[in-house]
Amino acid sequence: PAYNEENNIEKTLKTLVNRCSDPINLEIIIVDAGCTDNTMMIVKKMSEYIKEKHGICIRYDIKAKGGRGPTLNAGSLIARGNILLFLHADTLLPIGYDDVLRYELKNENVLATAFRFKVSKSSTQVVGVGVMEASVYFRSRVYELPFGDQA
Repeated sequence: PAYNEENNIEKTLKTLVNRCSDPINLEIIIVDAGCTDNTMMIVKKMSEYIKEKHGICIRYDIKAKGGRGPTLNAGSLIARGNILLFLHADTLLPIGYDDVLRYELKNENVLATAFRFKVSKSSTQVVGVGVMEASVYFRSRVYELPFGDQA
């Protein structure tokens, strides 16, 4: 889902492709959740760039209203892959994230997984970020309740 992410979407899309070990297997779907800024215009521009540079097509012609659930459903209904990765536009994945996902999901007892939550120190001056990161890690490990920011 994308909702007014003009400040993040370009970097997120570049990172999504550049940190993928095997980008030809990517299927990128962006659902417009009612953007009122330039998010979808930037997505269109990035779609052309990524298709030219990497040969990857981005689907961005889908719209959904009603919040996060309906937009996630709209994207998942048209997805063709066997692994779904829902990503917030301000979330940056680690290098080789696709290899990690495939490895973890080979285990038949694993139905879902998430990455470790970390805040970019260069983008924020918030006091207590380390405590927040540790509490998110604890919540994810002990209660198996990751946040959406963890992909």
